[in-house]
Amino acid sequence: MLALRLARRLTTRRLHAFAVSGATPPHQIASLLDEHGVVVIDDFLTTELDRVATTLLEKTNEAMALTEGVPLGVGSRDSFEEVVLRSPHRYDVPAPFAAFSEGDLAKCRAVAEATLGADCKEAFCGIVLSKPGAPAQGWHADSRHDSAEHQSAKILNVLIALDDACADYESGPTEFVPRSHVSTNHHTGSFDEDIVYQRDHQPETVGFTLADVVAAKVPRGGAVIFDDRILHRGGANHSLNDRAVGYFSYRRADVEADTHFEAFRSLNKLRQQVGTFDVGAEFPGLPADASLLDGAAGSQCHHTVVEAVSRQIAFGANVGGQHPHSLASTDVLREARGALGDLLHCESDEVVFGPSATALVVHVARALGGTWSEGDNVVLSIADHDSNVQPWVLAAQRAGCDIRYMTVREDGSLDVDALETLVDENTRLIACGLASNGTGTIHDCHRIATLKKNALTFFDGVHYAPHNLIDVQALDADFLVVSPYKFFGPHCGALYGRRELLSSLKPDKLRVSDDGLPRDESCYLSRWELGTPSFEALSGATAAVDYLAALGDRFGGITDGGSLTRRDRLRAGFAAIGAHEHLLKRQFLAGVDDIAGLCVYGVSDALDARAATFAVAKEGVAPAALVEHLRSRKVYATHGTHYCPALWEALGSSTDVTRISFLHYNSCRDVEHALEGLRSA
Repeated sequence: MLALRLARRLTTRRLHAFAVSGATPPHQIASLLDEHGVVVIDDFLTTELDRVATTLLEKTNEAMALTEGVPLGVGSRDSFEEVVLRSPHRYDVPAPFAAFSEGDLAKCRAVAEATLGADCKEAFCGIVLSKPGAPAQGWHADSRHDSAEHQSAKILNVLIALDDACADYESGPTEFVPRSHVSTNHHTGSFDEDIVYQRDHQPETVGFTLADVVAAKVPRGGAVIFDDRILHRGGANHSLNDRAVGYFSYRRADVEADTHFEAFRSLNKLRQQVGTFDVGAEFPGLPADASLLDGAAGSQCHHTVVEAVSRQIAFGANVGGQHPHSLASTDVLREARGALGDLLHCESDEVVFGPSATALVVHVARALGGTWSEGDNVVLSIADHDSNVQPWVLAAQRAGCDIRYMTVREDGSLDVDALETLVDENTRLIACGLASNGTGTIHDCHRIATLKKNALTFFDGVHYAPHNLIDVQALDADFLVVSPYKFFGPHCGALYGRRELLSSLKPDKLRVSDDGLPRDESCYLSRWELGTPSFEALSGATAAVDYLAALGDRFGGITDGGSLTRRDRLRAGFAAIGAHEHLLKRQFLAGVDDIAGLCVYGVSDALDARAATFAVAKEGVAPAALVEHLRSRKVYATHGTHYCPALWEALGSSTDVTRISFLHYNSCRDVEHALEGLRSA
């Protein structure tokens, strides 16, 4: 609310310098734009407004309907041609200029020609829809300078208020730093080409202060016109209403406008392809006459994984030799690191392999705990698998550190907000799972990055990995661990660690082992790896990642695969997985509502906030008896604590629950089998 009051004060004080009427000649507007970088006009569109608004809103409603059940990532590359999620709860829906008549956009065009030249071109248009609860965006510029000398605008954006919410401070008016269009990018080394929604450049970065910020509120039909290079952001929507803003962007004839939409997937195509999503026959371990619903304990291997493991076992050898079999094993190591690097979004030398995720956590805990001392503290999660709890407890006890715990809310979600009081300058580590192995609840680990202060983060991505694509950069993770056998590969573990941490910490190792990170000279072995790795497991891990990427080709809605990386194809593959698993989650949650005496733990009202893993209990039926009844109905599930006993104590349950977990190779038929078994128990 302080920022809101500040925005009100600043707008009152400064907006007059570049606020004009709709009757102002285009050449005067162009002059103000060159000076200030932004112009505000309260009465820009009048008679044309209804036609423009109707066209944009109809397009938006069609596109938003397609997003139902499809996970969207932030940014063009993680979203779709029809809809881009610019920041949480802030959607960008493009529209064709051809949808509007020349008269509808005559005023926009006139300003563009006066600013960019009579030969200027249409760049892109559409609508930005800010939903209630949308946080303020990071400060950003939409394009960069060509030189350090001040030049006229390259791209001009015309924002049109389509509803009255745009005149309300509570809905989050767009904020600008006037004159930053002549200061951004070239006056500091902190700006580069990676500027569109990728970095948070505060006004101070380019020589301004918060006192220079202006929040531009306009009534319906009003316009905010700005140079594409100006530092700006969408404000936080604190209201209860959507805020809809149309935009029309123009470019100089010699400028290519390619920074806004880089999506390579279509929601329409994705929905058509997901409708044919049926891969169960490709997993030789799936029973033909039963529903195997124990994916949270371990997935089945795809047939390409089985084949890769078999080939490596048949022709394997150790690294270090010059003969073909040995050189092939070196290739296996190199390729596996590249595959896991693509999956986790890190460099290949930041990947460490081990026999299991648990072994890797213990290994890092020994090294990291050696740097702690009395007076330090660590923050752990009671919702976590014990492999991401007890190793840290032991390390903290050895060092004499204090141990603090994040608890869970009533719905099983982790109380990440508690970090505001738990974390202090002496906190050395925050360990947390991306998703609960017990309930399937997905935790808000992105928020941890904003609250961690000096602490390192260690994320357990094991349960999350088969359901959603991990991005260690977006998470600002220091360490993250996964298990390939949970995402359709063989039994082994993989760890991401920041390169500087992997290089500087002192792991337990043999004297004869290489003391560097993977490279040609070490045959791609790491100082963190003990002994000869399982080359067959690494071959299978690579095949598992390639299978997930291939799902993007087959079912991910890809429209242009010519220049896509494996990471791009993984994005598309996980979008398809997400859309299919949303169907399974929705069907299961709707079905259990009708089953008397059945309790489902975890989040149930937000599909994006949970994986397709469900912990259930039925009144009057012991968990072991429920699992046996399901088995008799050819539904295979498990019961127990699932290695997170503190979670069940916090939720007031017995320490034994039944867990039913779906993966993308399961079908709606499997869901119905599970529901039938639960009804009849």
